Amino acid sequence: MTNSPNETLPPFSDRLPLVTYTNRFSPELETVWMSPQVERITGYPAAAWLVKPSLLTRILHPDDRGPVLEEIRASRDDLRDFSRDYRVLAADGRVLWIHDESVLVLGEDGRPEFIQGYFVDISERKELERQLLQAQKSEALARLAAGIAHDFNNLLTAIAGHAELARKTLAPDALSHRHLAAIVASVERAAKLTRELLAFSRRQELAVEPADVTKTVQEMEPVLRHQAGEGTLLELDLSPTSLVEIDVGQFEQVLMNLLANARDAGAGRITIGVRTVSVEQVPEARKLGIVAGEYVLVTVADDGTGIDEETQARIFDPFFTTKDRDSGTGLGLSLAQGVIRQSGGAIEVSSALGSGTTFRILLPVASVG
Repeated sequence: MTNSPNETLPPFSDRLPLVTYTNRFSPELETVWMSPQVERITGYPAAAWLVKPSLLTRILHPDDRGPVLEEIRASRDDLRDFSRDYRVLAADGRVLWIHDESVLVLGEDGRPEFIQGYFVDISERKELERQLLQAQKSEALARLAAGIAHDFNNLLTAIAGHAELARKTLAPDALSHRHLAAIVASVERAAKLTRELLAFSRRQELAVEPADVTKTVQEMEPVLRHQAGEGTLLELDLSPTSLVEIDVGQFEQVLMNLLANARDAGAGRITIGVRTVSVEQVPEARKLGIVAGEYVLVTVADDGTGIDEETQARIFDPFFTTKDRDSGTGLGLSLAQGVIRQSGGAIEVSSALGSGTTFRILLPVASVG
């Protein structure tokens, strides 16, 4: 005997990817009915929404609260439909993007009595849009950087050559000799920036090979401790892992860059961890821009000053830096992201002011055979 559909599946409405609701047409946001799948999406049960004013007023993202509530009030004053994308805070603290639409329901006297609407979680779509915009911006900057860097490099070569020739005609203790030495040093710094621009523009030509990340970090330990600085405690939390296919030299540069950033953020303790993880859920994989499967996870965590949300949103942007003009070019993390993505992986950051920063690098386990 087979079970009926109702015995094996939840009600059809509970499985819909959108939430439907009914609000009373009143000055306050008063919800009189909310579909049950709202708990699956936001973490709050339907009963929690049946309060006055609506739960929505409390879980709206702080940056969206004012504009959204104002538009809701305006739509009611003007007796027009409402449609908007905005952010809310789920019960577990996650930030969700939702698309919300509603229409007026008129009574027999022609006056509005209720507002009938729905909202749907569009967080995944928003993340894909962000990734696409980032890719387009990076591609445009890469083309611009390539054109500038080639011409600039030729000029630097000429400047350095003439400065060296001029230095050879002067006595070592001459004042002009020191000025020319300063010019040569400045040219060398500019040449380094040019090389970074060229590397960024071609997104690195990687020499990929099977590599043991744990062994690589172990072998780097002396130079990593030097990079962290004498006043910083560096801890390694390493587990045996499968091989990954990476450019070892470029991966080492990524770690060195992350260590330097942690040191500059005033970290007293930096921990580098390596272990194997599974990325199984499709939403998580899509958010990171990778496929589901086995990955080697490399974490670089510090207890430094932390990073605010606005900076985190731009931290991988080319040429974005919070350092002094003479201390950074803003290409380090952009190059790191390019290297990791070319290796089929992902890099992300989590941080809060005063609570330190953690970078997570996911590298796909190399296929056997």
